[in-house]
Amino acid sequence: MTDFITFSDVEVVSVISGNSTEQARISGRPSHAFIYKVSGESVYYLRDKQINHKAGTLLYIPEGESYEFKKISTEATHRLVNFHARIDTDICPKLFSVVDGESISALLRQMEKSWRFEQSLAGKYETLSSFYKLLANLASLQQSEYITGSKKELIAPAVDYLEKHIFDSDLKASELPALCGMSSPTFRKIFCARFGASPRKYIISQRLMQAKIILEGGEYKNISEVAFSVGYDDPLYFSKHFKSVYGIAPSMF
Repeated sequence: MTDFITFSDVEVVSVISGNSTEQARISGRPSHAFIYKVSGESVYYLRDKQINHKAGTLLYIPEGESYEFKKISTEATHRLVNFHARIDTDICPKLFSVVDGESISALLRQMEKSWRFEQSLAGKYETLSSFYKLLANLASLQQSEYITGSKKELIAPAVDYLEKHIFDSDLKASELPALCGMSSPTFRKIFCARFGASPRKYIISQRLMQAKIILEGGEYKNISEVAFSVGYDDPLYFSKHFKSVYGIAPSMF
């Protein structure tokens, strides 16, 4: 489980603004949601926890979540983004205290406007662009919450080791926490805050980036040679990862 929110294959379902509902019970939410409270306050009951959703805070609720909520202010308004996405790990509901609420609200307003014109290709891309800007804001909030200079030093041995061995086929992300003398959850949290990805995803991204450089240069005999050179001992597995990231098989790149 990780606190750092990472999504891929995002599809925005709807972007809505308006008055908050008095109360409701949701069973198996059909999509992920970001809910920004513009004014007033509501209370949510999720996973045996109570979350007070106040003005100036943004609430993330995962797809499939069952919960209850009710409005506790006479006047309460919100901006809501419903979306589908692929995630590799379980992510808990999370409340963000937004520093610049007006910027977030303006971003959501723009997202709602472009979503209404999503039948056009430009509208679809503008909606996704605003969505990823929102994710960037949240990532920045999480980084400032978790990462400090002293924490960077704590994972320095693992970072140094990665720089030297990231293309070694026997490199294992699971062995990195031991290099720093810390537990896997603690190491993962600090690493994610610094690099915006889990150790495993970071290793994969760096290897695929190097593979892309090799492929662009054209100085290779076959795809297996490229796979082996960046740390993959299975060319088929390499091709699958490459296509999932770049949308095209390495043999067709």
